[in-house]
Amino acid sequence: DIMQKANIDSLSKLWTKAEHNTFQHTTIKSMTEIMQTMLGDDFPDDIGEMDLNMYVITNDCGIKGASAILDKDFLAGFARKHKWNKIAILPSSIHEAILIPVSEEISINYLDDMVQEVNLTQVAPEDRLIDHAIIVNF
Repeated sequence: DIMQKANIDSLSKLWTKAEHNTFQHTTIKSMTEIMQTMLGDDFPDDIGEMDLNMYVITNDCGIKGASAILDKDFLAGFARKHKWNKIAILPSSIHEAILIPVSEEISINYLDDMVQEVNLTQVAPEDRLIDHAIIVNF
């Protein structure tokens, strides 16, 4: 009934429309940019010059934006722009995830431990996703 009311005649069109609606507001901001916004005038000048190589992916309102990690095209473009071959996605809550480049020095166990620690100490149980990092190759 809902599909008919929306003039959608097939499931594939429905999924295409759902993906478009979900991904049209995907944003990625550097952790440095987020810290600058949070701290304002208290943000230390020398940190602004650092490249933390950490980015937050969400939607433009920051509410229930972790679904942005499913936007493969957006992630691939981000990886190409930063010349990353592998990205670790650290699900931080239902609202956002953290992206970092993966190098040979970083183990998946270390990343999993980090996600588990943050979930246990910083994320409300109802806002948790999974206790594991996700590695995506490009």
